[in-house]
Amino acid sequence: MTVMMNILMLNTGLFPDQETVLATEEHLGQKNSITHFDISTATQDDPAWDQLAIAILASDQIITL
Repeated sequence: MTVMMNILMLNTGLFPDQETVLATEEHLGQKNSITHFDISTATQDDPAWDQLAIAILASDQIITL
């Protein structure tokens, strides 16, 4: 039995091989809910950080890129 997971893909800009991980997204997305959040720039405002906190709390798995 496959259980649907809430996956958060957090783009930090620090992971050198993002393309490989992102290539798996098509496979993961077939049976899971995937949310993307980009923190690679420091231009986030308070509401954006609040949204990130909500996404983290709602996630079953976090993939940091």
